[in-house]
This record gives sequence, C-alpha cells and structure tokens, in this order.
Amino acid sequence: MATNKPVYVDELYGELEIGQNGEKWFVIYTKPQHEKQLAIWAKTNNIYYYLPQVEKEHVYQHKKVIFTKPLFPGYFFAKCTLKEKDKLIVSGHCVYFLKVDIEKELVEDLKRISLVRNAHIEMKDHVYLEKGMVVCFKEGPLKGQQGIVQDSTNLNKVVLQVKIMKRAVAIEANPETLEILSNYDEYQNENDLQNNESQEIQEIT
Repeated sequence: MATNKPVYVDELYGELEIGQNGEKWFVIYTKPQHEKQLAIWAKTNNIYYYLPQVEKEHVYQHKKVIFTKPLFPGYFFAKCTLKEKDKLIVSGHCVYFLKVDIEKELVEDLKRISLVRNAHIEMKDHVYLEKGMVVCFKEGPLKGQQGIVQDSTNLNKVVLQVKIMKRAVAIEANPETLEILSNYDEYQNENDLQNNESQEIQEIT
C-alpha cells in the first residue's frame, strides 16, 4: 500500500575528493524519482556517492511534514570503480552515465554545493549562465570559493553552477564579502585551457 512517509538518505557517503585506486566520479541520470533508491543501493554495496538535497514542507491530512528532495532531480553522483559501476547499472535505477572529462572540475563544483548545504544557506533554482562575472567570497563559510553574478550591479545574488550538467542554483550574498575576479567568458577560456593541459599530462602519465 502506498505511504506518504518521507524517505531519508545520507547526502554524502564517502568524501568529495578525486577518485583513487581505480575509482572515478560518474554522473548518473536516473529514472524519475529513483535518486534516493539508487543512494540506498549504493550504500548497501559500499559505493561512495553524493546526492545533494533540499528541505521542503508538505501538509498531509492537516499535518506538516518536512521532507527532502534532490537538488538536481534526475542526477546522482557516484565515485566508484568500473566493477562497482556495473553494480549500479544492475540496480535498475540508472538510465545513462554522463562522461566526466575533467574530474577535478566536477569535484570542485560539488564541493561548493556541499559547503552551502553544510552552512544551511538557502539555495534556489537558477538558469545556467553562459555570461557574467566571476566573484570570490572573501569571508564566511564560502571563503575562497568562486561563483558567478550576472553583472557588477547585481552582487547580492551569486550563482553556483555544475558545468557538466549545465545546472545552477543561486544564493543570497552580501556584496561587501565579494571580490570581482574577471568576466565569466574570459575565466572559462582560461580554465578550459588549464584543464586541457592537466588532462593531457594525466593521459601521458
């Protein structure tokens, strides 16, 4: 029989670090509303994962219930070996795997999301930005982290993006805590060049 009881799973199982000893981060597109089921399967099989979530309220029969839902519906991040990847596939919850060309970039994007979650800062869905300005937090729980603003006149909303999926969320910020670094397209070109050089070195070694 169907139940309205919320299902809770750990957001992070393992650490948000680049994979070692044959492990690699994968981005999995799941069947609709199968993200938490995949998380349960992964933990049961001792496979590391990250599933960022947000809290929501709903009223069932005049009773307020707090539940969690995936921040990026349909997406699941797993750090595993190829053998463990096969275990995820046979779970029946996966649709396909997105190719992760630059693992370091993905981990950095996810770490920013994790820092926001741990600091209990509210996040809201936001359109993925192709243009804007790169800013850096000078203080607070996100000190040293970078984000994007649409322009220099709108520094109170910082956008955090996960490039591989072209998904983004926005958080409110104090403009006085931000430092403008560069235009986003210039930063992207420089960052892509550095990532390509790093990837070439890894392939050679």
